[in-house]
Amino acid sequence: MTHQIDLPAAVKAGIISPDQAADLVAFGNRDLLKTVADTSRATDDRESFRLIGGFNDIFVTIGIVLLLTGLAFSLGSVMNQSMVAQFAIMGAVIWLLAEYISRIKRMKLPSTVLALGFLVCIGGLLQIWLDQRFDFAEPDNALAALVLLDQGQTAGLIGFSAILAVSAIYFWRFRVPVEAAIIALAATGLVTVGASELFMDEVAQGQVRLSSATDVLQLLQRLLVLPLICGLVIFATGIYLDFKDRNRLTTMSDAAFWLHLISAPMIVHPLFILSSGQDVGFGSIEPGTTATVGLVALMVIIVLISLAIDRRALLIPTLTYFGALGIYRIVENASDNTGIPPFALVLLVIGALIIIFGMGWQRIRHMVIGTVLPNRWLAALPPIKI
Repeated sequence: MTHQIDLPAAVKAGIISPDQAADLVAFGNRDLLKTVADTSRATDDRESFRLIGGFNDIFVTIGIVLLLTGLAFSLGSVMNQSMVAQFAIMGAVIWLLAEYISRIKRMKLPSTVLALGFLVCIGGLLQIWLDQRFDFAEPDNALAALVLLDQGQTAGLIGFSAILAVSAIYFWRFRVPVEAAIIALAATGLVTVGASELFMDEVAQGQVRLSSATDVLQLLQRLLVLPLICGLVIFATGIYLDFKDRNRLTTMSDAAFWLHLISAPMIVHPLFILSSGQDVGFGSIEPGTTATVGLVALMVIIVLISLAIDRRALLIPTLTYFGALGIYRIVENASDNTGIPPFALVLLVIGALIIIFGMGWQRIRHMVIGTVLPNRWLAALPPIKI
């Protein structure tokens, strides 16, 4: 080992030359340098997911869960007649904890648990207020059903608007990434309820006719475009945040992860229903070739975008739907010959694809994205690390 030899003394004594001493040092450190390079390469190939900052995050999260659970049972025993007070006190305690844990210490997992807990408290208060404000009794005639539907739409608008506002304030105060997904889902719910209310106005005015179940199915087919559009908007927002932080160093990049996670099902699921002919309560939507082609094309595009922006999170729902729709039909005949259930073959194929993508993610990015996109575009994307 070179560290056991006094090389400067050997050079001074004329035993070896300075160049030979440098070569010996390089030779002795070759294994160390190779280990560092391999470690760097392995680290670079991991998509950053900063939900857990370390075991201390888990330790503190356990403490938060125990504390809030004990507080909930204690409040339930002391003031069991006042649910409003219980939710209000729980929300206040969570906010105070977040002031230190989320705002000062910036602990990832505990902050996520606190944010979700605060959302539960707000949701509980909203539910109590809406139950007092509206009569949601089961209708006994058509007129009562229309009144209940109108009340439900109004309650939905109020509820989603309140959750959207509270989540935006919480995100502005504490910068907890999961709040981005809650804001996006609340906005989607608000748009959906608003569109349904406009639709009911058109039905009441006779502009839209629902004379048969077929009319309802055709209407539902058109309404499925709404979550698709919302999903595309959320997806585009996530891509924008990724471009603002191509090295994944800020909270906005973590928020983009959650946006991608919820946008993929919202984009793929409507096309999945339209292309596979799902039962929607009033009957089964007739499978459409156009929707099938669009679904497959969309999945290919999502895979390419996932590689481009270096986001594996998009691939999980995409591969799941692809297996449920495409691979199932492909392997169904094979299962008849082999006796293996189709779902088992689907799991084999999807599992193999996930392992291939996971083990060679950066090399696949290099082969697909690095050879297709111009250098000017590559410079704006997360770097390819091979």
